[in-house]
Amino acid sequence: MKKINFKLVNIVVFALLFSAWSLSAQEGTLVIENGANLYDVIYADTLDNGNYAHEVYQLQNGAYYSMHAGLYITNDFTIVGAEGSGRPAVIVPIADNSGNLPFLYFNVAGDKVTAKFENFIVQGLSQKFATTAALVYNGFRISGDSNRVFFNKMIINGFQGAGIDDPAIGTYSEVRDCKFRNIGDTKTEWSGWAYGHWVRAGSSDTLIMTNNTFINVGNVIAAADGDVDLYRYILFEHNTIFATTVHPFDMAGQINVDMIDNIIYSPYTMGQKATTYIMPDNWSDTIHYGVIGMDTVRGNADRMLEDFGITEEERHWHWKNNVVAWPQVVQEAWNTMDTDGGKVIEPVIQDNYDKAVIDAHLLAVDENTISTDPEFVTETMDFLTKMLDWIDNKRHTAEWVGYKLLVEPSETENDAIKAYVVPWPLPENLAYTNTNLADAASDGYHVGDLNWFPEDKAAWDKDNGVGIRLNKASMIASLSNYPNPFNSTTTIEYTINESSNMTLTVFDIFGKQVEVLVNTNQQAGTYSVEWNGSSLAEGLYFYQLKSGFYTTTNKMVLTK
Repeated sequence: MKKINFKLVNIVVFALLFSAWSLSAQEGTLVIENGANLYDVIYADTLDNGNYAHEVYQLQNGAYYSMHAGLYITNDFTIVGAEGSGRPAVIVPIADNSGNLPFLYFNVAGDKVTAKFENFIVQGLSQKFATTAALVYNGFRISGDSNRVFFNKMIINGFQGAGIDDPAIGTYSEVRDCKFRNIGDTKTEWSGWAYGHWVRAGSSDTLIMTNNTFINVGNVIAAADGDVDLYRYILFEHNTIFATTVHPFDMAGQINVDMIDNIIYSPYTMGQKATTYIMPDNWSDTIHYGVIGMDTVRGNADRMLEDFGITEEERHWHWKNNVVAWPQVVQEAWNTMDTDGGKVIEPVIQDNYDKAVIDAHLLAVDENTISTDPEFVTETMDFLTKMLDWIDNKRHTAEWVGYKLLVEPSETENDAIKAYVVPWPLPENLAYTNTNLADAASDGYHVGDLNWFPEDKAAWDKDNGVGIRLNKASMIASLSNYPNPFNSTTTIEYTINESSNMTLTVFDIFGKQVEVLVNTNQQAGTYSVEWNGSSLAEGLYFYQLKSGFYTTTNKMVLTK
C-alpha cells in the first residue's frame, strides 16, 4: 500500500469570482481541419474586442498543422489535441513570405489571462534542418503579467532557445505530464532551457512541474539571476531528467523550492572547463557548478522582503529523495576529453554556493540524495552515446555541429507542409529496471516521472487529482466564513503560512468592489474579521484573500 501524501490540500478555485465577471459571446469548440495554418485560423476567429469567438480550439488526433508566425494571446485561450490511440496533433513551422521561420508559436502577451495548452506536439525543427539547422527559437512565451498558464500532456521538441520562456511578472504556471526533447542551439553548449524565467526585473508567483520528462536539453529550469528572477514558490516533483548538456537548475536565489522524488541522470554531460566559466559579474574564475543550483539572493534582500515578506534567513529550500547519477560511459568519456589543454572538471551535486546556503539556513535541506544508476534500457543509453560523440567532436573542433538526438526526420504526408516531425511512437524508454527505486519516492511510488510506470501513475493521479496541490504552493492555508448564510454580520477567518502583505476584499455578484476589509502586512498565523452587510441587498457575495500574486476566493450568502 502506498503511503498517503499528507502534504496535499485542496485549493479553492479562484475562477468563482472570475466567472461572475466574465460575460462574453464565445461559442463552444472549434475543430480545426488537418493541414490548416493555425495562425490564420485563430487570427480570423478573433473578435474586434480581442476575445476569441470560440472557447476551445481542438486539433485532430494524427493531424499536421503549420504556423508561419507567432500567435499573441491577449485574452483567455484554450487549445487542446483530441484524445486518440495514435500520434497527437503536431504543429510544424513554415517560412513566411520573407523566408523566415516564426520566432515562437504562442505568446501569452495579455495581462491576467488564463491560457491552457494540452495534448499536442510542437515541433521547432524545420524542413531546412538537413542543411542549415533552422530552428524556431521558443515554443511558448509568457510575456504578460499575472497570468495563469497550464501545460498538460504536451511534447515540446526541437527548439533553439526555450521550450517555455517566461520573462513575465506574477506568472502562475503548471507543467504536468509533458516531454521536453532536444532543446538547445546546435552552435552553443549554453543555449536551451526547458523552462526559463529571466530578463525582466520582477518577481513571479508559482511554477509547478510534476511528472515530466526532459531528454537532451541544455538545462531544465533557468531563473538565473538571483537579484532579479525570483519565484515565490517552485515545486519540482516526480520528474525524470536524462542528459543535460550543462547544469540542470540555474536557479540561484529562489525563495521557496521543493525538489522531491526526481531522477537526474547524466546532468552536465559536457563536463566543465574552468576557462569557459568566468562569469560576467566576476563571481569567480574557477567556479565549480553543482546540480542543485542554489545561491544567496545577492544584494536583493530589500526587494525580497518587500515582494514576499520574508528575509534571506526564512527561505525554504527542500531537496529530498532525488536520484543523481552519472553513468560509467560518461565518466570514462570525461577522462579522454581535452579542454584547452586540461581535463574536464567533473560535476558535483553540491557546489560551494549550495553548501553555504544549506549550512546557513535551517530551512535549506539536502535530504536523502540517492546516488545509484536507475539502469535504463540499452536503446535509451544509445542516445547518450550519440550525445557524447557530439560533445567529443566539439572538444576537438572550433565549431559546434548539428545534433538533434532522437529526431529522425521524415516528411509529412501533407504536401502543403513538408516538415520534419518526431518519430512516433517516441523512441526513448525511461522505464528503468532498478527495483530498488520502485518504491523509493517519499510517497512510496517509483522515483521520477510516473508516466513511465502506468500503474503507479494511475494511483498517483487518484491521490493527486485536479484541485489538489502542495500546501506550500499556497501561502493561504484556509479561508472561510461563519455563519454562512448569514443575516447582517459574518466572521471571515483565514490562516496564512508565511508573512506577507494581505488584502481581503468583498465583491458583489457583478464583480464590483464592495469593501476592503484588510490591507496590511501580516505574520504567519490565523486571523478573523467581522463584516457587516446590513446596508446591502441580500444575495450572493464573494470575499477574496490575496497574498502576493496568489488569490483565493470564497462565496457567502447574505439573507434578510
